Amino acid sequence: MGFLIVAALMGVVGYLIRFRRWAWLIAGYNTSSPATKETYDLPELTSGVGNFAFLIAGLLVVAGVGDLLGLPWLMKTALVLLVVLALGFIVYANTGRRYRKPE
Repeated sequence: MGFLIVAALMGVVGYLIRFRRWAWLIAGYNTSSPATKETYDLPELTSGVGNFAFLIAGLLVVAGVGDLLGLPWLMKTALVLLVVLALGFIVYANTGRRYRKPE
């Protein structure tokens, strides 16, 4: 049941970041100086981070369903996939200036 509650919260956070453009919810961006914030492409950044929050929410739903149905392999698979994708997104987001404005 806890997985489903956290999934709902992640879905709300994903919505707020992706569609309401609440970039202050993005760690690191919220504490940047105004000059540094100007270098980011805000629509692209909020779209990418919001979509990833939706992905996390979906994986947590799968883990919650696995927990409720007594399928530990499903829950473990979803959580391992969540960790692997989170690490992959960190690398993706921090390489190649993907979320920076074009120079």
